[in-house]
Amino acid sequence: MTRTTKILLGIANVLPLVLIAMFVSSFLMMPHGLDVNPNPDVFIFSLGLSFLSMALASAIGLGLFIYYLVHILKNPRLDANTRLMWVLIVLLAGIIGNIVYWFFQIWREDDDRVEHGYNN
Repeated sequence: MTRTTKILLGIANVLPLVLIAMFVSSFLMMPHGLDVNPNPDVFIFSLGLSFLSMALASAIGLGLFIYYLVHILKNPRLDANTRLMWVLIVLLAGIIGNIVYWFFQIWREDDDRVEHGYNN
């Protein structure tokens, strides 16, 4: 995998976190309280922004989850126990598990080959 592809995949890992932050901030834009007369344009914009950000975060997260499961199962550098460990990490830790797997198994892939003498 090229360095550019690894960087793009790393950015894709962080993108759901950014979108979740947008989701939270869109609710902060909404008017609060009973005495506030809400502006319908602001309400609709913040509602649409929250829906769009969560839909994108969900789609990207699901795509990355599937990609990492396939990558774990096809990774020749992992034995059966390590595969099981990584599947559980990615499954249970979600976005954070994806970032951890990316860092240790994708970003540092070339370092690991040099260190252990792999020729793939």
